[in-house]
Amino acid sequence: MSDIGILEAKTHLSSCVDRALAGEEVILTRHGKRLVKLVPIEQQAKRHARVVELIRRIRRERSNQPQRKEPPARNLVSDGRKW
Repeated sequence: MSDIGILEAKTHLSSCVDRALAGEEVILTRHGKRLVKLVPIEQQAKRHARVVELIRRIRRERSNQPQRKEPPARNLVSDGRKW
């Protein structure tokens, strides 16, 4: 992993891209503050696909669970005020 200032990255953009394509994590900074991470598009697409599949799986599992019968929050608040 390497942090590179924006001005340096501008000067050496092709080498920064090559390093990111080789699997190195390249972080662009401005005044020492991390702003951007360079990653290959394919890597980002794979990560996105994994996240989407995870969300679908969670939704499927939640839809198979029985719905809980809980009283509305308004009832809980009014019950609490009675005591």
